[in-house]
Amino acid sequence: MRLKILALALVALLALTAVAIGKTNKLKGKVRSDKNSSVSLKVVTNKNGVPKKVRSFTIKKVDYVCDKGRTGEVSAKLGNMRIGNFPLAGYLATKRKTVKGVEYSVSASISDNGRKVVRGTVYLGFTNGADEDDSCVQKKADFTAKVR
Repeated sequence: MRLKILALALVALLALTAVAIGKTNKLKGKVRSDKNSSVSLKVVTNKNGVPKKVRSFTIKKVDYVCDKGRTGEVSAKLGNMRIGNFPLAGYLATKRKTVKGVEYSVSASISDNGRKVVRGTVYLGFTNGADEDDSCVQKKADFTAKVR
């Protein structure tokens, strides 16, 4: 009898914990001007569906162009981001990180339910000692993403 009560209490506790944790939405998308690029991220929401943080933000095959004509693609795992709630902008996640000599600056405006990136931007800056005459930039890479 005690074992049944203990098992029932454990099941109830696990059910309550699952409700309090919320859920994770897996979003995928691409840079608007770059057909072979991809953007992926996971948006963690609280139990009310409000976005709280971004996990595993990754970009792949984003094009860049240098002044002297050199071109290429970059890919990086940029990790986690916090999401802030701003009255005029809504839910906004931002991050700055340098990976393999490339400085990434990312901002993403996330929908109220965490199921879509409404507006996202990635800026690239090269810090690996390139010539001053041959500066490499990716103007502004706008992206969108949604649950797939």
